[in-house]
Amino acid sequence: MKKHYTDWHKLFPNSGKGKEFPWMRDTLLRFDPKSILDYGCGKGGTADYIESTTHFKVDRYDPGYAPYSAKPTRTYDFVYSTDVFEHIELEDVGPAIAYINSLTSRYHAHIIDLDPAKKTLLDGRNAHVTLLTEAQWLTEFNQYCEVVDYATCGYEDKRLGQRRRLHITCLKH
Repeated sequence: MKKHYTDWHKLFPNSGKGKEFPWMRDTLLRFDPKSILDYGCGKGGTADYIESTTHFKVDRYDPGYAPYSAKPTRTYDFVYSTDVFEHIELEDVGPAIAYINSLTSRYHAHIIDLDPAKKTLLDGRNAHVTLLTEAQWLTEFNQYCEVVDYATCGYEDKRLGQRRRLHITCLKH
C-alpha cells in the first residue's frame, strides 16, 4: 500500500466526518441488503449517516484509519464506497475493484468525485490522484463487474462549492 494512503488521516484529520449521501442511503433501501460494508469509510461519517436514517447496521473498513483498519474476514450482501476511488492510484484501481468483488456476494455501489480536490498531498499532487471521465470509470469497472446503473450528478458542497460525482452500481461477475 502506498504511504499516502496510510498517512491520509494524519494529513487531513477532519476528512471522512459528516459525509451524508442520500443517493447511497436510497440505493441501500432499494436493495435492502442483510449485511453492508463501507469500504474506505474514513472516520465513518457516511456509515453513521446511513445508520441514523435507516434500519441498517454498517460495518466499516479503512486501511488508513486505525480504528477501522482490520481487513474484513467475511463477505457482504452489499459493499459501498463514497469519495474513495479518486484517491486510489490508477494502477491500484483494478485491484481495488477486484478486492471489493471478493467482499460482496452480489452488489457494490460507489460515489466517485470527478473534480480536482482542494487538498494536496505532501508530494504536491492533488489529493484526487485519479481523475477520470465518466466513460473511463465505466471502462475500469466493466473489466471486473457488470455496471447495472450509473449517473453523473451535481453536488453542492458547503466547503468546496459545486462538485460532480459519478454514482455507479455494480453486480459482481
